[in-house]
Amino acid sequence: MKFPVLAIAAALLLAACAGPTPRAVIVDGSIKILDRGVPGIQPGAASGEWMVVRGNSDGQLNVMNLQGAIVVRPDSPGGAWMGRRVATTVGATPFLRWSWYLEPQQFAGGPGDGTERGVRIVIFFRSVERPSIERYAGWVGVPGPEWDRFVEFDFGGFGAPRIEEARLAKWVSDDAGRKLMLREPRAGQAGLWHSEAVDLNEVHKHFWPNEDPAKVQVVMVAVGGLRAAIPAEASPAIGYLADVSLSK
Repeated sequence: MKFPVLAIAAALLLAACAGPTPRAVIVDGSIKILDRGVPGIQPGAASGEWMVVRGNSDGQLNVMNLQGAIVVRPDSPGGAWMGRRVATTVGATPFLRWSWYLEPQQFAGGPGDGTERGVRIVIFFRSVERPSIERYAGWVGVPGPEWDRFVEFDFGGFGAPRIEEARLAKWVSDDAGRKLMLREPRAGQAGLWHSEAVDLNEVHKHFWPNEDPAKVQVVMVAVGGLRAAIPAEASPAIGYLADVSLSK
């Protein structure tokens, strides 16, 4: 009986002694998610701030300097994402801003397998109300999960026989799959840069109306590509994400 007790005590001690997770903080009223601190752009970047999730069958994520801007280019078939840990709340930085571009070739050649093609941004939250078991764990120094809910902004659409006929949309869904359409499908969006701004207060209220979003923590912002089959003749690049930030 002593060994399990000692093992648990040792685990708690290690957890309590571990340093805080590094996170990007607010500077001049905003947090720039994609800056020169992104791993792969600058030697010695704070890699601990980042989480990269990529399965064996996911496409690559390419970080590059595109005409002076730090951008992420997800490659087909998509699925991979990279997230930056941040220290803020919805109330402190309610506005999510970003720029995006979709490669026109991704949307030509027919409907493919019927799934959306495009790029995405995922916002991970940690709510104020904690389950009792997690509060108890916190009292003895065991860290809780980094997040307990998220929303995903997707921008893309279905393939079409001709590029100019492809219809693209913008929508957001929560971790339960509930969906809110932000922009109805329309033609002519691929091949152009778009700038966006969304109020996370309103998004959070839509999915979790019984909780004050101003107190909800934002713990990570991630970017990546949607998983989908694409035309064989298309280039691997799904699109580009740039200028991602949280601000007041």
